[in-house]
Amino acid sequence: MDEEMRRRLAFTNSLLFETPGGLRFTQDSPILPNVWLAFASEPHRQHELILTSNQNGGTGRAAQQIRAMLNNYRIKKKENDMDVGARPRVSYIPGQIAVRLYFDELMRVVLPLTQWWHNTYDRLRKLEHGMKDAAGVADWYDFPQPDPEGRERDLFEALMLMRREIGAGAVNGDTATWPEREAYIREIPPDLTWFVRITGLIANCFQNGHNLLDGQDWLGSIFERDFSNRRRERENPDLIEKTAEQLEREAAWAVTPEDARKARHMVARAFTGLYWNWSTTRNYPTERLIWRITKNRPIRLAVNNSALTVKADAAIRLFDISCDKITWAVVDSGIDPNHNAFKLLTPDQEKKTRERLEKDEGRTDDLRVSDMPASRVVKTLDFTRLRELLDHDIEMDQQDQVALENREKVLAEIARRMPYEPGIDNRQKAAELLEELRNRIRKGKDISWQDLEAAIVDNQPGIPENDHGTHVAGILGADWIEDLDHERNTPLKSRTRRMRGVCPDINLIDVRVFRNDGLTDEFELLAALQYLRWMNSRAGTMQVHGANLSLSLIHEVRRFACGQTPICDECNESVAAGMVIVAAAGNRGFEMTDLEEVRSTDSYRSVSITDPGNADAVITVGATHRKRPHEYGVSYFSSRGPTGDGRIKPDIVAPGEKIKGPTPNNRAEYKDGTSMAAPHVSGAAALLMARHSELIAQPERIKRILCDTATDLNRERYFQGHGLVDILRALQSV
Repeated sequence: MDEEMRRRLAFTNSLLFETPGGLRFTQDSPILPNVWLAFASEPHRQHELILTSNQNGGTGRAAQQIRAMLNNYRIKKKENDMDVGARPRVSYIPGQIAVRLYFDELMRVVLPLTQWWHNTYDRLRKLEHGMKDAAGVADWYDFPQPDPEGRERDLFEALMLMRREIGAGAVNGDTATWPEREAYIREIPPDLTWFVRITGLIANCFQNGHNLLDGQDWLGSIFERDFSNRRRERENPDLIEKTAEQLEREAAWAVTPEDARKARHMVARAFTGLYWNWSTTRNYPTERLIWRITKNRPIRLAVNNSALTVKADAAIRLFDISCDKITWAVVDSGIDPNHNAFKLLTPDQEKKTRERLEKDEGRTDDLRVSDMPASRVVKTLDFTRLRELLDHDIEMDQQDQVALENREKVLAEIARRMPYEPGIDNRQKAAELLEELRNRIRKGKDISWQDLEAAIVDNQPGIPENDHGTHVAGILGADWIEDLDHERNTPLKSRTRRMRGVCPDINLIDVRVFRNDGLTDEFELLAALQYLRWMNSRAGTMQVHGANLSLSLIHEVRRFACGQTPICDECNESVAAGMVIVAAAGNRGFEMTDLEEVRSTDSYRSVSITDPGNADAVITVGATHRKRPHEYGVSYFSSRGPTGDGRIKPDIVAPGEKIKGPTPNNRAEYKDGTSMAAPHVSGAAALLMARHSELIAQPERIKRILCDTATDLNRERYFQGHGLVDILRALQSV
């Protein structure tokens, strides 16, 4: 990160969390701090956002209204010869809307749909009504339209009070009436004043074509100097004598009263300027459809003898456990279904598969081996094109060549995923499915997973380019036998193997959320968890017993209520529905400025657990050495607690260093990370359910058993959690 960006982010943090005299907590605002940071860093580009809908309003209806308002606003901008930029791409799943917006679109279109906006407006109208006999009280009916003699003046004076000025009477030259007016100004909601300040500073950049704190941003530089001076005053309250150097520096950074007043006038004007041509009768929405606005955060991968360390081999031999009735979802970059590590092994499994195919497809002729899914990867779900699938505008503009090309790509991908049927044109089926979705979206109807199932289930999955998911799945469920025919009738515990995971006969669901570049975002992950939960509710039984999430979203402690982000909420709901959710703690336990060089600034981090590991109900897993955990303890890279709100995390640790696992095309590699530790614990939970079926759909109890029976490594609790997972002891304790 360059110095200019560091300065910009530091200043934005001051705007978010500081007022003169102290810090400010920002959770009352519907716009979460990472959204402000994104627009402050790059005010002129679109940013990917997630809008959480209110429980009282349907998500489809909210998305429809947002789309209509955006279209109207863009028409208005075109009429004024303004550039409307790229399409906003509005997509939604139950409860969540993904959209790509510019700053003015966020302020004018989305924010007025929130509860906060309506509450603030109502407070202003009550304030006006309650003080209607006082002199100089603004009429807030047309708020937030510009009005230099009324609302804009009130906002300016509120900003001056926020700066701890004595009063705006000194500005206006009317000190006699100031006490009465001050009482009125102090009643303006303080969260609105704070909101106007940060919005106005970003809006000034957006409207005038420059960046925050660059050479053209006089307004931002005034506020930066103001914050810096006042911060020094707070940090040195007892300083009586100052050196000549200190006095000279303060004089150079001093903000004159005239500049302070001018800057706050500009902020109020920039804020109200966002709402040019605003009509309370036409533009002011009456519904409160949006609850929270957050950034659609990027997700990164939290990059065999280790089974011996957690005693999986001993557990299987002692209890003769089979997990062939347990199904686990690996939410990752994809699993190579043709890898020898996941081959179906027993004649009984092949017989069951044959019977299922005959029943489902109504086939009575002999099934060839090539017709049968010879892999324990029983289903593949692909969410990597979900945004395109739900993009209402992908085919609306027939003159837009890019949109037409995107539509063709989506159609080709959906058709490829559909099962082959002789004489059936899958592309035509895909076109019909896409049109049916478009009709529902146009009418503002909620989208059910039943509507999307044909496009999400991949019946002909290819080999993923990214090897992370195959490796993670192998740690959980590999059973790689060189001579498959010779070992086919050998009992599970007696087979000779090239590689074995914790549960060598478990069924796997391949849930692909990461693209080939190893990146995805929060919206796709939310959709994947919702779909898995829907699979269970539709069947009425646990079709998916658990899910492994070896991935990482950086949790910014000052920007979210810890464990209350959209992905954490979704994980907690999945656990409440009976699924075990195992998440990697993250690999942010040690901060290095340069991988090739050791510096004095390198240091260990606390409060480094990443999402979804911050979710209270999930089993959060840190990493240890694969063979000598007692000697080496917790891996230096493994994220550690406490969480931002003071809870103990990780819950447990497992081997995560130099773990050998399968990779695509029948290869194997060593990898490090809490990504590798998490599937060990997924396997432990699966073995508990396989041995004791009454634990199925009891994720809280499974978590408690694994934590209570873990082996203490004699390390700090925030490093090791409850200790090293011990599968044998967990099984014996029940």
